[in-house]
Amino acid sequence: MPLVHQPVLWIKQEFIKIINAKWLMNEPRNQLIKGICITPELCQDDYVYIAAGKHSVDKRIDLLIEAFNKGVSAAIVDKEVADIPQWAPVLLVDNAEQANALLALDARNKSRATIIAVTGSVGKTSTKNIIAELLSNQALTYSNYKSINGGPGLKTQIANISKAAQFCVMEFGMKGPNTIRPMSNFLRPHIGLITAIAPAHYSYHENMESIIKTKSQVVDGIAAGGHVVLPRDSEYFEQLYKYVKTNNQYIHIHTFGQHQESNVQLISYQQNGTTTKVNALVFGTSLSYEIAMHGYLWVINSIAALACIALSGANIVHAAQQMCLIQPVFRRGERFRVNLKSKSGIIEVIDDTWNASPMAMREAISMLSSRKLSYNTRRVVVLGDMAELGDNSETFHKGLIDIIREINIGLVCTVGQHMLSLHNIIPKSIEKYHAESIRTLLPKLESYVKNGDSVLVKGSNSMHMYKVVQHFIGNYDTPRAPKYWSLYDEVNKNKNKIEIDGSSRFDTSIVDFMNEHNIAGAAVVISQDNKIIKSKGYGYANLEKRTKILPNETQFRLFSITKPITATAILILIEQDKLNLEDFIFTGSGILSDYKVLDGETFNEDLRHIKLIHLLQHSAGWSIKECKNPFNNKSFFDPMFNLSHIARETKDKNYATKENAIRYMLSQALQHKPGEKYVYSNFGYNVLGRIIEKVSGLSYYDFIKQNIFIPLGINNIELAHTKLKDCSAKEAYYYPRKEGHYTNAIYDKTEKVTETYGSFCIEEIDALGGLIGTTEDVLNFALNFDNLLSKDIFNKIHQKPDLKIPNTSNWYYGLGWRVTPTANNNFNLWHRGFVDIGGAASFMVRASSEKKASWMVSFNKSVSVSKIEVMMKHALNHI
Repeated sequence: MPLVHQPVLWIKQEFIKIINAKWLMNEPRNQLIKGICITPELCQDDYVYIAAGKHSVDKRIDLLIEAFNKGVSAAIVDKEVADIPQWAPVLLVDNAEQANALLALDARNKSRATIIAVTGSVGKTSTKNIIAELLSNQALTYSNYKSINGGPGLKTQIANISKAAQFCVMEFGMKGPNTIRPMSNFLRPHIGLITAIAPAHYSYHENMESIIKTKSQVVDGIAAGGHVVLPRDSEYFEQLYKYVKTNNQYIHIHTFGQHQESNVQLISYQQNGTTTKVNALVFGTSLSYEIAMHGYLWVINSIAALACIALSGANIVHAAQQMCLIQPVFRRGERFRVNLKSKSGIIEVIDDTWNASPMAMREAISMLSSRKLSYNTRRVVVLGDMAELGDNSETFHKGLIDIIREINIGLVCTVGQHMLSLHNIIPKSIEKYHAESIRTLLPKLESYVKNGDSVLVKGSNSMHMYKVVQHFIGNYDTPRAPKYWSLYDEVNKNKNKIEIDGSSRFDTSIVDFMNEHNIAGAAVVISQDNKIIKSKGYGYANLEKRTKILPNETQFRLFSITKPITATAILILIEQDKLNLEDFIFTGSGILSDYKVLDGETFNEDLRHIKLIHLLQHSAGWSIKECKNPFNNKSFFDPMFNLSHIARETKDKNYATKENAIRYMLSQALQHKPGEKYVYSNFGYNVLGRIIEKVSGLSYYDFIKQNIFIPLGINNIELAHTKLKDCSAKEAYYYPRKEGHYTNAIYDKTEKVTETYGSFCIEEIDALGGLIGTTEDVLNFALNFDNLLSKDIFNKIHQKPDLKIPNTSNWYYGLGWRVTPTANNNFNLWHRGFVDIGGAASFMVRASSEKKASWMVSFNKSVSVSKIEVMMKHALNHI
């Protein structure tokens, strides 16, 4: 027989004594009571139904009858009414709600379980369920049903605690001020957890301080020596800590989060397919585990759960190993695989309709970014009003626009009066619809979605957004999607390849390369005999929006292809007699002699030997591969991509400025003597950018625009931006190397971003890699920049550098260009642009003669530039 555990909580005589009741009618001969319930939904055999409050028998006699139909052995009432069935076993008490509380108090007094109380503005129910499920794998564990987390319902849940339970996990909800204190004093937990603090139920509170104070009251009932776990990353942590310390100074305070001072620290996480791998340090124990969900909120709540499990005395290693078994619970991220009824196709419906607050809404939408999409599928959100936000409601609803833009939502359906304010500011580039109510939305909804869409449905419970889910799945008996099912894999199997027009072998080479490396879009421009012989886009600049690539309109990040432009600007200043290749940079009379070392540091005298020509030819002496990173001791250090680390020394807020990066490097050692060896240096070109500004009196971009782009008729090369919302409307969307991987934003450590939009600051690498441009305009520059220079200066570009340690490859670096000698004393000028975390890769070649093909190719995903070169050489054989 299977193991069955349904403990008896009270026998008849004991039960009657606790609540001071008498039998109104039909006293059972023998009675064992296994639980109590105050709603028929939770009634079952051998339970007693309590008709209290709004369910009193004089108001809802139908519920009492329904409870008996569910199998209860008796009912408790506090009024005698004629409609009570004559056959029903009924107990009479003075006050039914008080009877409910007395039973709860009795159960709590008898319990020997370690009790964990969970509260918070976001994620409390999911976290409570994680803790309870993992503890139940180790010992008998009890937790409250769904989100019954306050009032008489919570006391009913407390009353049902089994005396045999070793662990109990209960959730506290909050309405107005001071609503958590009485619950904590009643339950008397051993461990308290606050998952997060956010403006939920804001209409009940005057300000955030009231919310923080009320949430902190979870500790009021914890006895001396107990524990509380707080969110260390919260912007309200200091206030929260203060209130907790004031409310109960005799308990131990622990923290969880990414913050280095957290007792339970999230080290890293990476989303793979339908799971997320998490690395954490739990009270000194290193753990690596998987969860079968995506999204930062699930990750951070998983380590909060492990903190409580550790404090309860259970085995955290076993708990972490079993974390992969956890599934989202009822209407809190459940996934359904849905066959569209009115049209062929499959969609994924994510049911997150239980409730909504601004933080929860943003996290849910953010989670969609992990969904892999091909060019013919979209991320879709159906959003209902967020309730109880008070006077700030419109501001909070409008505030969702940033996350909608950042995640590249393809379709937004809004429902309700408050969501209208969001609908009105959604740009026309995003497909959008608004409905006043669910009733008006449902008839049209299926016509809005299409095969392959991943559809998130979310809103406050009062909006009945669950009806949207029911519309798609029919009813909640529909099986949930299998844990490892992937919409992308099913819909896009053998369909995710880029399609091309015609069958040219050149086009096939490009498209095969894109499909092999899962690249969304590319632009190729080829010139011969001063004419463009091919200019074509492949795939999409944005998969979700199905924006096509146009080589003369779509802008790509150029990264190091910026360097030939910077070098040309320097050569123009030489033509103007404002600079000389032999000029020193950091001597007493050098160009940047006004740059001073950081306070307390000593100037490195070796830098006095650096000349302008050394910067242009990458021979100034800095080597990223031969220099240990002073911040993590790794054998690789590129200061321009360590600006957040350098900020610690320069006292910049989030990242060092390009100017302060120079000040920092003035005291650092060179790896080679200036002029000795070619070693590629991004930092050297940052110095060149500052030289341009110092000598010309203009900003870097203003100088290159006035002296290069305008003379050459170039209109589509401009400065790049880090944040997606700031990017050019014509710019391609940049796809990260790994779907679903997030990192801290360099400009705000509390914000999570994909690596392509915030893991580095592109504005601070302007002269070395901070430009965007169309593929046609960049090739135009490559083919015509010599018209801005004298023949003498132009010839210096391809002269081989006189280095003590010569480059042994078949190419060398001239003045801003890689140079490959060809037959008859000719040469190819070329450059490539690539940053592994940057989401783009380009390759540009200016051929040795007009009869040869010059070309430029751009991709909106990082891919090996060496592989690009090999592919293009093969493809060009078919032009």
